[in-house]
Amino acid sequence: MKFDWPTRLSLLLYKYVTGPITDGIVLLFQSFFVWLDKLTGNEIRETSNDKELEKYRQQMNLQPANVPVEIRSLLPLAVTWGIGDDAIRSDVVEAATDADKHSLASALDGKLGAIDRWITSFPEVSMSREAEAFMYLCEAVEELGLDVDYE
Repeated sequence: MKFDWPTRLSLLLYKYVTGPITDGIVLLFQSFFVWLDKLTGNEIRETSNDKELEKYRQQMNLQPANVPVEIRSLLPLAVTWGIGDDAIRSDVVEAATDADKHSLASALDGKLGAIDRWITSFPEVSMSREAEAFMYLCEAVEELGLDVDYE
């Protein structure tokens, strides 16, 4: 494919002039705002840590008797992944390894339908702690982008 000289010139300008200049300007602004955040004490810090996560999981206090028998074996996954605090769940999702994702997907394969039916049997305002944990487990599955069979 042949390009005429104006097209070649515009591609050349974009590749070697406009692109790097734009990138430099964006980097300059980002650096300025990071410096400004540090100066004002508003720098970004981690939203959760291992202690917060462990404290959250201890407070869950899920009871197996409150979970339907067909999905009761998934309760440890609900404790691990079913975190209602979006920031903490996000950190757990980001830290997930490929092996974690694979084992979660295989454990839930074909069971999401049963979980969904159980969760939707509750009115939203009076959902049990256990149902909430399973609901957040399903959210984690979505956030991880896992391909899990529903039934």
